[in-house]
Amino acid sequence: MRDKFWPLVIGLCLVAFPVRRSDAASASLPMGNNLLDWIVTSSPCSVTIILQSTNATGGLNTCGMFASDISFSSYTDFQSYVAVNGFRLFIFLGSQNGSDVHFRVNTTYTGFNFQGIQASCIGLSMDTSLSSTANITANSFYATPIMQPVVLPVSGVTSASAQFGTNSYISLLLAGTNGIVLDNSFVTNSGRSRMSLTFDDGETVIYTQDGNPILPPTVSMVWIPTPSAYPYYGDNAWYLYGYGGPRYNSYNLFVSGSHGVDTVVESTTDFISWTPIGGMSWDSWMTSTIIPISTTNYPMQFFRARSY
Repeated sequence: MRDKFWPLVIGLCLVAFPVRRSDAASASLPMGNNLLDWIVTSSPCSVTIILQSTNATGGLNTCGMFASDISFSSYTDFQSYVAVNGFRLFIFLGSQNGSDVHFRVNTTYTGFNFQGIQASCIGLSMDTSLSSTANITANSFYATPIMQPVVLPVSGVTSASAQFGTNSYISLLLAGTNGIVLDNSFVTNSGRSRMSLTFDDGETVIYTQDGNPILPPTVSMVWIPTPSAYPYYGDNAWYLYGYGGPRYNSYNLFVSGSHGVDTVVESTTDFISWTPIGGMSWDSWMTSTIIPISTTNYPMQFFRARSY
């Protein structure tokens, strides 16, 4: 997968290379918690909750509930529904003098719709052993969901891959022309992740763990004189506005990038070797920074920035 570098600063001039994003690319994709929200809010569903415990004679005490045509406003709403009803079943099961409580949930959805396109039938499930009976509370029923493979209906995709953390990209299955097959790793991963989609017009678009496409960073160069006074914030003014500290009476690079991406700025004097001089990490919550430029040893420098 090739890296794409965008703005290039030459001396004191800024040259912006045009970057085209595929017309077929979605403005955003449901990933992480957004994927769970999409699953539970896309259509009404049927929910089955079962609790089992071992009784004094070694047999099983079982109780459960089934409800159909239920709608949820968010995954948090779904979690609350499961927790409340799971705890109600536990209170009933507790009167049967059981132990080793096992908790199962199966949720079935049909008729999914994403950006006007019907998706495949999918489901969420939970299967876990709870703590000892004396320690079980309503919070015990907030279990990690298992997502059955889901087809995310994005049209025009010819290849897709995903990256979790800084591991290598792995290929994703395509469901023919119906979209991309996602598995449980997209809802249980809570850190850095990327999804790379190549469309039938040849363009590749990479999405972050928030489901937003990585857009080109912007870079501008300015001369910042030494201020005579700080009427409001003093030396902390730059930091309060979300930037790093500038070098006064010198040139500085203003760099802005998308939320949740890694952005790096590199410099060179010969276009052969490039040296990182600053940037922003995906988990820094920063979308802008200032990078001072030293012209003492290198009066002519070239700069490039990329987000990935």
